[in-house]
Amino acid sequence: MEQDSHRDVYRIAYDEAFSELRDILREFEQLYARKDRVERVVEALSQEIGSQCQVVVPNHRPRTRRRVHIAVTRSTFV
Repeated sequence: MEQDSHRDVYRIAYDEAFSELRDILREFEQLYARKDRVERVVEALSQEIGSQCQVVVPNHRPRTRRRVHIAVTRSTFV
């Protein structure tokens, strides 16, 4: 009986952590898309302005289509 109550507590904690992880991943994807849009705007503006202004983006790497995929699976508690 005591093991079942621990299992319930672990299940609740696991479900909560799983939900938070999904929220974090969703937020990360939104921020990554926003970053990509800002980089495109900077590129477009730097081409439009030309040599009149130098645009410096700290830690700027060439834009590549890189997505982070994290496999999130749910375990089944017996």
